[in-house]
Amino acid sequence: MKQPQNTRSISRIEPLALAKVLSVIAGILYCLSGIIIVAVSRFYPLFQLPTNQAVFIVATTLYGIIGGFLVGLIGALLYNWLSRYIGTVKIEVE
Repeated sequence: MKQPQNTRSISRIEPLALAKVLSVIAGILYCLSGIIIVAVSRFYPLFQLPTNQAVFIVATTLYGIIGGFLVGLIGALLYNWLSRYIGTVKIEVE
């Protein structure tokens, strides 16, 4: 099947590049969620944090950074391996 001229396929994803991007995105989102959880815990007395609030925000941010890095790295490696067998992702560019 012939592809239109403005359709491209992603043949390979650089694992470290995707890992870095996802670690930054996940770090920001987890930091924001940590701040929201701390804010809720201050106004809702039944929702208590097991640790200091600053430690909680730092821990959730680090969890997001590390988790995002691992998901990006493993996801890119899986994509590169599976794309040989099941095909690549097609994108339309203008």
